[in-house]
Amino acid sequence: MFGLIKRPVFTRKTTGLLEKYNQYVFDVDPKLTKPQIQKIVEEIFSVQVQKVNTYSIPNRKRRLKNYIGSLTRFKRTIVTLKAIEKIIIYPSINFYVLLFFFLHRFQNHYTFQKI
Repeated sequence: MFGLIKRPVFTRKTTGLLEKYNQYVFDVDPKLTKPQIQKIVEEIFSVQVQKVNTYSIPNRKRRLKNYIGSLTRFKRTIVTLKAIEKIIIYPSINFYVLLFFFLHRFQNHYTFQKI
């Protein structure tokens, strides 16, 4: 059951959905249907799901010399919870603290230095 939900998605857009509309975004197995996703989220996180929206991410083609392949497919799911419900993904860490440490750690990693 845990293998069907691949990972939670944290981007600038998804954190806005979380703060405004109480919507969480997950990458799930592409074979799952909306009722199955709703049941899995309710069982794993012990919450009441109000609505489930899904969309499929298109394949990305990759080329390695003479071979053309594609990356693995997945389905992105937006799960809307009732107003009083909340999913705690990282139980003891506030999300903003986690984001601060992540950005602080990789701050110098992405800077360009003059040669």
